[in-house]
Amino acid sequence: MVRKSGKRSQLKIEELREKLLKEDVDKVHINILTTGDGDDRFCIDRNGDCWEVFFVERGIRREPEFSSEIESEACQYYFDLITSMENFYLAGRFTEERFAIRLHEDLLEKGFKAVRNDLPESMGLNSRFRVFVIGRSDSVLAKAINGAPLTDSDFASATFKD
Repeated sequence: MVRKSGKRSQLKIEELREKLLKEDVDKVHINILTTGDGDDRFCIDRNGDCWEVFFVERGIRREPEFSSEIESEACQYYFDLITSMENFYLAGRFTEERFAIRLHEDLLEKGFKAVRNDLPESMGLNSRFRVFVIGRSDSVLAKAINGAPLTDSDFASATFKD
């Protein structure tokens, strides 16, 4: 599918990585002129006369989400797409739900985006109560807590940054 970004930009492929890093995008999510080292990622690459933004899932390159003969349009589309994405970073994994509740509440009070995502009891795991912080890169963890992921044993001694 070919879509127009609708934005006028002079952003070039050589500038794209640096601009994304300045926006605190985790470098693992930046795949410029490559399909990257893993799965489930958006990439930008040249295909003949066109610049394409596409998704790689389980090693398979999907149909382009965006395609343009104009480099700056494709770069702007990729930039907008990647900077709009939020990623989940594990902040704590607990055997006791009360620690997960406390960490989640503490993070929210401090203004961080945080979610609980507990594993089903049927999985038989001890550390099934989980808390994630949401952001563009794992630097959000350093801003939220000293060290991660927290566990039952060190939760009481964790110091939250202001």
